[in-house]
Amino acid sequence: MKVFVAATTAALLSACSALPNVEAMLAPANSHAPVPVARYVPVLEGTAGYHPVSPKNWVESNDQVAPKEDGK
Repeated sequence: MKVFVAATTAALLSACSALPNVEAMLAPANSHAPVPVARYVPVLEGTAGYHPVSPKNWVESNDQVAPKEDGK
């Protein structure tokens, strides 16, 4: 009997729930359905070009990136 009362109460209370959002249930074939604007983004946008370069003097390259001494 307790299970019947619990099931009946749950069924009656579920009828009091809010209706689902109608906008989310639009048919896929509806031509008037709101559609977000698609923005074109090139595939290579933001990439950097890495072209072959000639070798550089390694001593000068190291001196450019080495921490500076206090005396110099």
